[in-house]
Amino acid sequence: MIEAENERNRRKRERLHLSLPIRVQYQETVEEKWEETTRLIDITPFGAGFALSRSVEIGRLIQLIIPMPRLLRCYDHLEQQYRVWGLVRHVRSMSANESLTLNASIGVAFIGKNTPIGYAENPKQIYEIVETDELGFWRLREIKDVDENGKTSKSAINFIGTDVRQFSRLPISINVTIEVFNERGETIASEMTTTENLSETGASVFTS
Repeated sequence: MIEAENERNRRKRERLHLSLPIRVQYQETVEEKWEETTRLIDITPFGAGFALSRSVEIGRLIQLIIPMPRLLRCYDHLEQQYRVWGLVRHVRSMSANESLTLNASIGVAFIGKNTPIGYAENPKQIYEIVETDELGFWRLREIKDVDENGKTSKSAINFIGTDVRQFSRLPISINVTIEVFNERGETIASEMTTTENLSETGASVFTS
């Protein structure tokens, strides 16, 4: 039973090969923005791979609009289209025999429904991932300009506009049981699963 649950949770992180049409929106500058329709190569609830006719910069944010299966969504389950922001994690040039029109294979990590504070004023900001939040999306940290000593300056940022949590979450996987109670305190549902991460005051847990 436990092994079956662990296998199911592991598959939630595996990339599914779904060739769904997606709309990609990329903000070059405050004034300049482009949009392109392409198809997914693979996807999970927390990231995706696809190809574009032009390249993008690693560390930049990009918005995807996807007719995503509702079982893979973390929010907006009733919407026809799933709008999610992703951080560009890798860019690979495609050879001529792979595609005649697509030039770059892109991999993104989803950060959720909203952009970081200050993104609208500076869409060219470069970010890196730090940790995951309660839903499994990635939290970001700005990569700022090199200082006078030649070192990169970094500052923590929380993309939903709240304070960074007091206790860091550690990526620890342990077996747990989730139970649902009715108004009389009786157990009406139970599921064995595993944690994704833990802190002194909370946890993120996979569940169906």
